[in-house]
Amino acid sequence: MNTVHSGSLNDHHLDPERSLALRRAAKASFIGNFIEWFDYASYGYLATVIGLAFFPEADKTVRLMSAYAVFAMSFILRPIGAIVWGAWGDRWGRRWALSWSILIMSGSTFFIGLLPTYSAIGIAGAIGLLLLRMIQGFSASGEYAGAGTFLAEYAPPSRRGIYTSLVPASTACGLLAGSLMVTGMFTVLSDSAVNTWGWRVPFLLAGPLGLIGRYIRVHLEDSPAYQEMRAELPQAAKSTKATTSIFQRMSHHRRGIVISLAAILVHAIAFYAIIAYLPGYMQRGVDLDKWTAIVVVACGIFAYICTISFTVRVTDQRGQRQRLIVALLIFILPESIQELLSNHRRETAITFGVSCLNAVAFYMLLSYMPTYVHEELGFSQDTATLATSIMLVVYIGSIFVMGHLSDSFGRRQMLITACIAFLVLTIPLFLIMTRVAGMFIAVVLCQIVFAIALTANDGTLATFLAESFPTNVRYSGFALSFNGANAILGGTTPFIVTWLIKVTGSPLAPAVYLTVIALFAMVAIFMSRTIHGSELTESNTGS
Repeated sequence: MNTVHSGSLNDHHLDPERSLALRRAAKASFIGNFIEWFDYASYGYLATVIGLAFFPEADKTVRLMSAYAVFAMSFILRPIGAIVWGAWGDRWGRRWALSWSILIMSGSTFFIGLLPTYSAIGIAGAIGLLLLRMIQGFSASGEYAGAGTFLAEYAPPSRRGIYTSLVPASTACGLLAGSLMVTGMFTVLSDSAVNTWGWRVPFLLAGPLGLIGRYIRVHLEDSPAYQEMRAELPQAAKSTKATTSIFQRMSHHRRGIVISLAAILVHAIAFYAIIAYLPGYMQRGVDLDKWTAIVVVACGIFAYICTISFTVRVTDQRGQRQRLIVALLIFILPESIQELLSNHRRETAITFGVSCLNAVAFYMLLSYMPTYVHEELGFSQDTATLATSIMLVVYIGSIFVMGHLSDSFGRRQMLITACIAFLVLTIPLFLIMTRVAGMFIAVVLCQIVFAIALTANDGTLATFLAESFPTNVRYSGFALSFNGANAILGGTTPFIVTWLIKVTGSPLAPAVYLTVIALFAMVAIFMSRTIHGSELTESNTGS
């Protein structure tokens, strides 16, 4: 559906108050994502230094993988954070959720800058780093989704794409600022200074930036779409904290909970015994070599995947529709998440699949790439970060163009184009970078092409996610799909590609991984409905 509402572009120019509100929303959305991704850039580009500070006794590769493992584990709480912030944002307002998420996120980042290293407190330093990264991941899960939802609901339909593209642009600005700072640090400071105290500076900057962001956000009005939704709710629904408390619901379903917990217990023991313990057992007890054991387990997992859908079908045919694990989870979740998983499962699954390309490509190209250029292509650390900085400048410059094109041609078409670009170009571009090692210009040009392909996806994605859900579950749906993809694939990307290179011995391993993910995302996009330029106060079920 392509309706035009009272907030068209011309209307905004005629209504100074509405135009001012939109600019304030843009500033508030920008700063939170800027802080979040400034932190991710700093951590990613300083991974070798952080590995040395907190894991000094390991060899070089293991130190790097340990640092990336902490980076990946910080994403574990992102789906949980997505549920919490999404539910709060849908119930109490986008402004409320965003003002608290930025405070917690910037605070945890700030304390990383004060954290004692291994030389001072031993392994406790690494544990502290992990805990702070997990808190940061929990709070950051509300940022991108909240900012995207906030801007999409403020912007007029005809210009929603270009306004919402400010969200990925702010992430790129944060990455660019982080890369420039790290480049400057490696240029100006000695290696000893960077290793001892210099690495702390980017994290300490998050403190004052977070306070500024908090101040901006608490002085905002909530989005017009959210206010309209709240105005239409019955007074009783607005005055109560929840229709029924979790404990009240639990008291009425004690038998179901006990049965569900028992089923989960059996599943957990069997699943992890087979997946986690069996490879080691086959090496020690059956005398299989490591790779044979892994292949055997992989075949088992493949069989699991092939048979599970058949099993579910059989239970449906026999009337056993009580999916105990899912039922329990849905039962204890906030109401907006219950609504999402009950009535919008298809949209959630599709948006998750579409978000996978952003998760992998973004972290691989904009966070991991300096390490790749340094470790695999042999460039110095400052040269590697400079190359990524140039890529980020192109990314920021083209992201708004892609947002505008999504307004003109549609979200689906732009996302499909991005997938095709990655499918066709990824392996050739990585081949060029590996074959012309030492040629800085060639590496930069390859990264520029990647940046343009990535903006075709990122400049469209936030708008696509916002338009895929109705107002009452929009924050939750956006947050859960986006953060779910980032938790599973995004945060793990630097660790996975480092491991793949180590195992295969091929610098092309990241390219193959990214190509597979692009194919997966394209399948998800083809399953999506065309939702473009619709009113965000409507149910957005398709057009």
